[in-house]
Amino acid sequence: MVLWSKTENLSGKSRREDTGDYMRQGFFVLFSSIAAFVIDQQFLENIVSSLFGDMLPLMLFRIILFPVVLLVGAKILGPSRSKQIKKIPTLRKK
Repeated sequence: MVLWSKTENLSGKSRREDTGDYMRQGFFVLFSSIAAFVIDQQFLENIVSSLFGDMLPLMLFRIILFPVVLLVGAKILGPSRSKQIKKIPTLRKK
């Protein structure tokens, strides 16, 4: 997050523009990591052993789990809201 913020700052954006976005993204990653941890601790070993037995190592599925949880969460929640201009300013002639 810090590196991303620094690159955005170097590109000329102010920090106030994206503070809400960074918070939402941070909470999304936090809850995704908690969900991946719970799935790993409670369900993953039983699912892998019942589907694949000893053919594939459990560590492979642990490595793949977090990106899959991020992808599923992103599909469920949808894309970020785009900023829209509510009223288009008009030029007045004098």
